[in-house]
Amino acid sequence: MYRPWLVEDLEQFTNIYSDARVTRFIGGPIKNNDYLKRLKYFQARHGGHKNMGAFATCLKSNHEIIGAAFIGPLKDGDDQFLEEIEIGWTLGLKHWGQGFGTEMGFALKKYGQSLGLKTIHAVVNLENHASRKICEKIGMSYIGISDRYYGVETHHFILEFT
Repeated sequence: MYRPWLVEDLEQFTNIYSDARVTRFIGGPIKNNDYLKRLKYFQARHGGHKNMGAFATCLKSNHEIIGAAFIGPLKDGDDQFLEEIEIGWTLGLKHWGQGFGTEMGFALKKYGQSLGLKTIHAVVNLENHASRKICEKIGMSYIGISDRYYGVETHHFILEFT
């Protein structure tokens, strides 16, 4: 289940994003323990695109937040929004290895298609083998290593809808 982040989610958000093992491929733990500021950033991370952004990912059984799913514009090395739309996911440590990441990837792919997007991208840290596998499982094509996004080298995947 996916829904917008709420300020009331701060404790669960902090539990996920304070773990260095979870955040090692996305810049590390949030600096200065400013989790509320980052949560509000997630609430606004849509780049002006309607129906996009970062969403809390919850278990259907008990509504526990297990991670975040993201669909929205990529950013360049100067933190400027680009035209390309990316998908991405973060999963709390206790939910690793259970197929949730792949489920999130498929859900984001389906959602991107429902929005009428022609293509979606994913950029993956060079050491993040699990997310590379998810990109492949959901049918994304590997483009290669790129330094075009976020000012770092990443693996670049693309999926074109026909």
